[in-house]
Amino acid sequence: MKKTILFRIGLICLALVITISGSLILKVNRTIETVDSILNQDSTIVDFQFFYSESITSDGLLNIYNFNVGSFEELEKESDLIVEVKMSHHAQPDSVFISEVQIENIFKGTCNAESLYVFEPVSIRDPQGIGFNDKYINKYAESPFYQLKIPTSWYTPMKKDEHYILFLRQAEGYEGKNIYNYVTLPYSKVPIKEEINQYVVEINDLMLVIPYSIFKSADIILPRNCIRTEDYYNQDLEINETHINDYTYVKDTYLKIIEETYQKYLGRDAKYNETIINEQHSLYQELYK
Repeated sequence: MKKTILFRIGLICLALVITISGSLILKVNRTIETVDSILNQDSTIVDFQFFYSESITSDGLLNIYNFNVGSFEELEKESDLIVEVKMSHHAQPDSVFISEVQIENIFKGTCNAESLYVFEPVSIRDPQGIGFNDKYINKYAESPFYQLKIPTSWYTPMKKDEHYILFLRQAEGYEGKNIYNYVTLPYSKVPIKEEINQYVVEINDLMLVIPYSIFKSADIILPRNCIRTEDYYNQDLEINETHINDYTYVKDTYLKIIEETYQKYLGRDAKYNETIINEQHSLYQELYK
């Protein structure tokens, strides 16, 4: 009798742990409502970095993404799961977004659930949370100032209620759960649109900061004039960074992957609307002018 009671108590505790763990995935610091609210503010800016650079290794991104993927065939091969999805919810649990997407079609792999979670390498930071100096804090204390931190790949977060084809890997440490990472950046997210909004940004400032409102409709953001001056070989990546920092290479690779994805999985060609952004904003010029 005593063993039976202890066994039942154990089952109840296990059920509670599973329930609580599942509910915490999206019940986090910034829910979809607060994330959307920040993104819709005029004061929110996008802080860009080099398209690819040494920060890939310093940020530990090599442990998550395979940056040697450079073709549609390689992307398919490296994917545990290839799905067509509709983005429904997102939140910011810590330094990255996590998005819940509804599964529309499965092209590779298996998933028994109707939805899954994807880590997105984007974060929102405010002045109090990023350790800027007192001058910065005081300057923007009366007018909240948020940074949308775009990673080295210039990845743009998924938009609510829009459709995508995603190339995914099971997130390490979450085996057996419906939680995934992208295979690589930025090629693993293909927007499904009648016309894909492609934005090209002219790089004239290493500290490039642009209001997010300019990019609200962007599906793809690509840099121009981003080639490194030296021929730098990254042993961790086992690739030549001058090559992958080449705007033409990255753009051509991404568009080819999108085109092959559309033809194979959607049975049609992709169409684009390209916008060139020349306007430059320097965060440090704003701070110290």
